[in-house]
Amino acid sequence: MNRKGSAAIVILIVLIILIVVGGAWYYKIYQSTLTQPVASTMIPEQTQFAIVGEGYDVIHPIAIPNQVLGTLKNDGDVMNCVSNGSGDAFSADWFEASEVALHDQNQADLVVVAQNGCLLGANIAPFWIFKNNGHAYDLVLTVHAHDLEIASATTMGYRDVVTLSATAIQVISSTYQFDGVEYKLATTTVEKMD
Repeated sequence: MNRKGSAAIVILIVLIILIVVGGAWYYKIYQSTLTQPVASTMIPEQTQFAIVGEGYDVIHPIAIPNQVLGTLKNDGDVMNCVSNGSGDAFSADWFEASEVALHDQNQADLVVVAQNGCLLGANIAPFWIFKNNGHAYDLVLTVHAHDLEIASATTMGYRDVVTLSATAIQVISSTYQFDGVEYKLATTTVEKMD
């Protein structure tokens, strides 16, 4: 084999190696962006949610990951709507999601709120909070309330969650704190309306 042929084979081998290594690197980077947006690319964080008309006011809704939709489809309230024929087939349109940072500013967790009328009560509706574990989303809180706030106070490094609900005669404020696995009810305050 002459020098030109040997040089062409070496160049071809180097190109193949670059394509394989570069493709693997690109795939790894692409996969990491599916569940871990870089802080500079996260949309502005919404920390307060409340019932507005026939749903919640999500300022910067994002597409809900399929894995999260699968978890929501198995929620008791959602299954009840599906089995009772809510009028619409189950879909992502039943919900809106917003990115929040529960623990790490570089990792987007989710607050999911109901938008389908079947899931909404007269003055209350479900919220779902999903923690991003780096590979998937873990459901860490399901709660029914009128308002939900991702508070600045933290427990075990995770931001507390405060909910408000009301009846005709009282306002109920509940604080949920992270226990290392999920959010648990920590305190409830009931105030009588005058």
